[in-house]
Amino acid sequence: RGWLGRLNALRGRRPVAFAAGCGLVLAALGLFSGQHVFGTGYAETHAILAGEPVTGGDFLLWKFLANVVSYLAGVPGGLFSPSLAVGAALGPWLVDWLPGISLPQCALLGLAAYLAGVTRTPLTATVITLELAHSPDMALPVLAACLLAAAISGWLMPVPLYHALSQQVLNALTPRRD
Repeated sequence: RGWLGRLNALRGRRPVAFAAGCGLVLAALGLFSGQHVFGTGYAETHAILAGEPVTGGDFLLWKFLANVVSYLAGVPGGLFSPSLAVGAALGPWLVDWLPGISLPQCALLGLAAYLAGVTRTPLTATVITLELAHSPDMALPVLAACLLAAAISGWLMPVPLYHALSQQVLNALTPRRD
């Protein structure tokens, strides 16, 4: 619906041109960001979780924008790993607002919450986050952050992301009866 619906209709009518346009936008984001939007973001995420960020505060914005453009392009990949990077990049932005929490802990909570918000799978996001971080002491805070993020995500977008994506695939595979 709205501008997203019009964008989706354009993508359906001219998929190659639309993908090329998204590729150009991603290339421009890469140039303006100092190459931060390219790749998975694992190095930046690892550094933030170690408490020694190698990027500035603008990494969150650049990686988020690249993630949105990739999603709009209809690229099925590019959601999971960038979601981890964007979520971890929330840590430096939020650490001063949460008293008594370290940057790595805040980044871990951001990583888990953002992943749960995007995927709407709070238990899976909790398990993945705890496995990645080897931080069993953070199990309850991570679970709470994931449940809260999934609830807020459900309030903002009633249809979970993977359900919407699978419905698009099913719609594309179902022959039209005209």
